[in-house]
Amino acid sequence: MYLVVFLLFVLLLMQTRSAVATLAIMIEAPLEWMGAIYFLKIREFFWSPPVIWGLMLATVMVMATGIFLTDKIHELRAAGLDRLRAVLVAGPVRLRPVLMTALTTSGAFIPPMFAPPTGMDRFRPIATVIVGALVSSTTLGLIVVPTVYTVLDDIRKFLKYVYTGVWEKEPEPVAEKLPPEVIWEMNHVYEVTGRSRFAARLPAAVPEKIPAPVNNNLVAEERR
Repeated sequence: MYLVVFLLFVLLLMQTRSAVATLAIMIEAPLEWMGAIYFLKIREFFWSPPVIWGLMLATVMVMATGIFLTDKIHELRAAGLDRLRAVLVAGPVRLRPVLMTALTTSGAFIPPMFAPPTGMDRFRPIATVIVGALVSSTTLGLIVVPTVYTVLDDIRKFLKYVYTGVWEKEPEPVAEKLPPEVIWEMNHVYEVTGRSRFAARLPAAVPEKIPAPVNNNLVAEERR
């Protein structure tokens, strides 16, 4: 189990090239234990080798939420957004793929979770652990991963300040320099969330109305 977590950490570190993003993604591993243990208790299963195998499989599956979120945050920050706006936009934008991934994966393990005693019942503990881990890690990860990412990034900035004496400042977004798709995503999040205290911080660098990105191929076909 520990070897799986270590290998995942190394692979994620090689992919993201960021210790902050890697640790934020790895926070999904403790979150899965809450749902797995709770579902095992409800169904009155005990610890066994199949349960441990299910946890190992679930550890790999639950990382998808963290990868989706941190990847989008990095993409938005590279486009010129500050960290706060990037975190606020990344969550709603990546909500649909996160939920679709969790629902389809959980749906695949629901039949063996309630399989009748005809031989398939031996897979009940594995399916129960995986479904429970996906439910808890997905629901909690949407909040915990961005929060942990923000805290770890502040720690990174502080350590850099201690080492270099220079505090890293967040860039001030300029609407004219942002890619059109980023501005459209910010407008979309603002329209969906409404004028809440979180969304109120978004329009500072966003024009009044930016249309969705235009597909040039479709435009050319319509002109024909």
